[in-house]
Amino acid sequence: MKPVSEISNESALNQAKASNINHESCDEKQSYLPLLDMQKAYFFGQNTTKKNGIAQIYFEIEVDELNVDNFTAAWQKLQKRHEILRTIFHSNGYQEITDTDMPVPLQTINLKHLSTTKAHHSIEKVRKAIGNKQYHFGQLPFFEIKILLLNNKKSILFFNFSLLLVDGLSISILFSELAQLYAEPKAVLPKLTLPYYDFIATYTSSCSSDYHQAQKYWLARLPYLPDIPELPLAKAPDFSRAMTRQSLTLTKVEWENFRRFASKEELTPSMALCAAYGEVIANWSRHSQFLLNIMFSNRPSLDGVSEIIGNFSSLSLLAVDTHCEDTFSKRARILQSQFFKDMQHNAFSGTALLQALNKEKNNPLSASAPVVFSSNLHLRKKTHTGHSMAPFSIYDKNWIGSGLQTPQVWLDVSVTENQQGDLVIHWDSRDGIFPNDLMPNMATAYHALLQRLSKSHNVWISDNLHLTPATQLKQQRLANNTKYNLPQTLLQTPVAKHALLSPTKVALVTTNKILTYQQIQQYSELVAQQLTTLNAQPNQLIAVVMEKSWEQIVAILSILHAGAAYLPIDPKLPEQRRIWL
Repeated sequence: MKPVSEISNESALNQAKASNINHESCDEKQSYLPLLDMQKAYFFGQNTTKKNGIAQIYFEIEVDELNVDNFTAAWQKLQKRHEILRTIFHSNGYQEITDTDMPVPLQTINLKHLSTTKAHHSIEKVRKAIGNKQYHFGQLPFFEIKILLLNNKKSILFFNFSLLLVDGLSISILFSELAQLYAEPKAVLPKLTLPYYDFIATYTSSCSSDYHQAQKYWLARLPYLPDIPELPLAKAPDFSRAMTRQSLTLTKVEWENFRRFASKEELTPSMALCAAYGEVIANWSRHSQFLLNIMFSNRPSLDGVSEIIGNFSSLSLLAVDTHCEDTFSKRARILQSQFFKDMQHNAFSGTALLQALNKEKNNPLSASAPVVFSSNLHLRKKTHTGHSMAPFSIYDKNWIGSGLQTPQVWLDVSVTENQQGDLVIHWDSRDGIFPNDLMPNMATAYHALLQRLSKSHNVWISDNLHLTPATQLKQQRLANNTKYNLPQTLLQTPVAKHALLSPTKVALVTTNKILTYQQIQQYSELVAQQLTTLNAQPNQLIAVVMEKSWEQIVAILSILHAGAAYLPIDPKLPEQRRIWL
């Protein structure tokens, strides 16, 4: 079994073979090339108004006695070698490869003359700027490099890449080749057998039989897919806000033990990590069934495609149900089985599925899958060997910082291995949309769960994973202590009062709707009129068979406005029980 990140698109392979890629036939090159699947998602998600956020990743690397000339020469060779680094993305949704003479977009800043305090201030200023870099369609480049020279013979290199350019494997390839060219300035890398242009110009996946079979599979499942996780929100999602990264680590020993227990339960490490992530999301989500957005490597198995740089990722929407079985390992195996089944039909991507969902809702921008998981466990295995990687070994000790910004995403969690064999967890969450302590609590719970899973097999066969922090349990007990002298008024009266005094004030926020007091009042009065027409009367019980939602609030208020009484009924109860009630 392959982990999440190592599953390649076999249908894409068949289609690519069918297209008969011919390197010799590319003499007359088109100026504009279409975007790949994930490039399309980032392109449409990232617009010029920043409404849906930006798509980029950045790294900070500390280097002793950096040779700036060697570095610049090495990077110039990489720009000539990899066409994607010289690619312009246009506002019409196409990409264009430019010539090989593009200068290296490198800025060197000398901080040697500054005091420690002033140098630290300058570093923070650069970090903030490069972590939220703005790229413009129609302009080169779509990456940026800054070198900060410090007074202790150290340098900090800042790299920022638009996610239109790179995926996880591309980062690994890029820094592996950079390490070799920096250490050996006269080194000549093997010629790429499949240049980026040749692949893009000839590869399509939307006209194969595999694509149509996959499309049929997903469209048949579409009505039965659960909604996105309903996590607590402090305010409506604002995707123009930045994302903040928390990085957590499992030691090499803990990670080895985790993999051993996962194997015992017939789980791949990636799917075991994904299942644990799903358990944490469910603990804070309103529902136990929801969709996760799974990012995976989607490079077809063609000669040379594993050596080129680009964003070949794709996404799949994975249905999670944390109440389907009584132990974690059983639930994880069900999730793994579903994922592997979905991967057999991944010629029709999650991006295409979201477009179909938007079309069904008749709203081209409504549907998204904002809670993401991706596994990069394969990266360390695929880096080049045979030369020193220092100082550019991916996620080595001298990689002192990193960050991610992705459009239309609330929470993006990725896992990878560093050069010491530890598991590194990157927890990137959107600023300002969650209650203050939510993301730290969830990240801590995920880390603690993985640690417990690495220490005892009993946790794998346990039902209650005890994920809620003690401080939050205490808050729940205090909140449930409802001894209070209630005002002598009707339940609907305060809402009507607020609608009169503060009509535009936000009263209710859900994952997909914001209602003011005036809107709630108007909706409930409208439904109340319909109930009255249907002979709703005082002291009559009217059932409300709904999940917790804004519609449930409106239904309750409308019943009260009509003078009747409401009876809430759990829609998950057996049908005969609901009828009896």
